[in-house]
Amino acid sequence: MSTHFARYLFSALLIAALSACGGSDDSPSPTSPTASSMTMTHWGVDFSAGYSPSDVNDTPIDWADQDGYTVTWSDTGYVTGEAYGSGIWFSNSGNVTDPAGLVVYIEDLGDVALSSVTSVPGNWHSVADPMPALQVDHVYVVKTQDGYAKFKVQSMDTAAMDWPVTVTYQFSSSTSF
Repeated sequence: MSTHFARYLFSALLIAALSACGGSDDSPSPTSPTASSMTMTHWGVDFSAGYSPSDVNDTPIDWADQDGYTVTWSDTGYVTGEAYGSGIWFSNSGNVTDPAGLVVYIEDLGDVALSSVTSVPGNWHSVADPMPALQVDHVYVVKTQDGYAKFKVQSMDTAAMDWPVTVTYQFSSSTSF
């Protein structure tokens, strides 16, 4: 094998490898059509930044950027069979509020594909109705500080003290995903 051919082959392989490494960035952005994964906790979540502290010692999320947090109680009452500590709920009631106080900006769309949700629902959950705990495989849409997020619950740990919920999610600064 000649030296020139070996250099050419090496260069071609190097370029191909570097091109593959420059693939897509899965971090959420206003124009990103991709979904990402994270574990939300009681310490808060910022969907646009793709960040949720894993414990109290992690870098906290500024209150103005926090889109919500996980809790083991319902902000709107309990459905039959649920009570304090029986499940995990997503709360954004202290962060993203309805001026009239009539809705909680979360909607459970059920066990559907995350990709099937292409826009924000027209209705939000009424504070007059109990909100069921989060369910594995259900998709939720929430209003955030700077847009909207849709997430599908992959798993959760009701025994952990920070109520971790692993989700696949997508953030949007508009009402479309």
